[in-house]
Amino acid sequence: MIEGLQPYSEYKESGLPWLGRLPSHWDLKLGHAAFAPRHVSNRGLKEKTILSLSYGRIKVKPTDKQHGLVPESYGTYQIVDEGNIIIRGTDMQNDHTSLRIGLSRNCGAISSAYLCLEVRLGVSPDYGYQILNTFDLTKAIYRYGSGLRQNLDHGEIKRLPIFIPPSDE
Repeated sequence: MIEGLQPYSEYKESGLPWLGRLPSHWDLKLGHAAFAPRHVSNRGLKEKTILSLSYGRIKVKPTDKQHGLVPESYGTYQIVDEGNIIIRGTDMQNDHTSLRIGLSRNCGAISSAYLCLEVRLGVSPDYGYQILNTFDLTKAIYRYGSGLRQNLDHGEIKRLPIFIPPSDE
């Protein structure tokens, strides 16, 4: 996949210690240029496939595994489409080992406690996921949560520094 790639002619400092230098022609934008919150209720149980976020992976939860701490109704869940990005932004101060971000490869319903994002025009879901996953893997995401229990919501996501290459790259 990377065979034959040549270095760029010019680079610039990203200003982010965990990221380093980037190609000079990539644009620095804020998160709201790449991500939009998505809120689609599963009221009326429109979506019967149940999804879960587990260590950075969004999985279809088999019907026979839906026991224990499950809601009375999945009508309180939110609908997720393929390509949506899910973030578990709750209680960040107590858990610095989990991976909090996943890219959905399925349609389904997931807890409304999670943040669901869709990418904006010009950003592919895979690239958007990789941007946010990098914040997660490097633990830089923990600088952006707020409140007593250090929760992350779209207010913080929309201010994240995002570098976006031209669409042909």
